[in-house]
Amino acid sequence: MNVLPSRRNAVAEDKEPSAPSPPPSAHAAAPSKCLSGRCYVVTGAAQGVGEAVAQALAAAGAAGVTLVDVNAAKGEAVRASLAAAYGASLRAVFVEADLSSADACARAVAEHAAAFGGKCDGLVNCAATCARAGW
Repeated sequence: MNVLPSRRNAVAEDKEPSAPSPPPSAHAAAPSKCLSGRCYVVTGAAQGVGEAVAQALAAAGAAGVTLVDVNAAKGEAVRASLAAAYGASLRAVFVEADLSSADACARAVAEHAAAFGGKCDGLVNCAATCARAGW
């Protein structure tokens, strides 16, 4: 049985060693601003996945984000962190709300609408409750 080397191996063996690839340019490393001018609501935004989503939206160029959470101290801290990191390029609003209440949901939406002139390009729901009894 005759086994021929694969074309890939033959080509690799014929090549001279190449110089290492240059580092990516600063432009290539810059974050995308694909969400420029857009406004979002993020629930459960005081910590964990919700906080990470809010950070990612800001890094992608969102103009505004309404952070909704039941934990006022942590939610306000996330809002302040975003404001410090992104300055005038991001408007961050925090709304304290227990989303298990329909009235609280309506108030959070109303506060977002008031802050951003009725504009909402998306909602990311990361709020949840978990009854751990019996696990």
